[in-house]
Amino acid sequence: FAARSDEAPAESVAVSDPFIGHRVSISGLIARPDLNGKVGLVVDAYGESRYTVYVDSVDTPETIALRPVNLRVLNPKADAPASDPASASRRPAYEELRQV
Repeated sequence: FAARSDEAPAESVAVSDPFIGHRVSISGLIARPDLNGKVGLVVDAYGESRYTVYVDSVDTPETIALRPVNLRVLNPKADAPASDPASASRRPAYEELRQV
């Protein structure tokens, strides 16, 4: 089911958010079991209860909205928030966002 493209990501997320900017492993999805075990980058908060995750460990990279319960941060101490311009240019637009 597609998310509304006119919804903006939540702006009230704290800077110390445990997910944003980190690589995560995806698990526990029922609607998209093909994504379980895949890895992605959390790029932003989406609404009040989801995160925008750029899943690049699949044949066709995509951006989806996932609940925190479906995310596990990989190497949180080794990850640095994604702030380099090169990674930002690879992120798909929010209009392509799919909610799982």
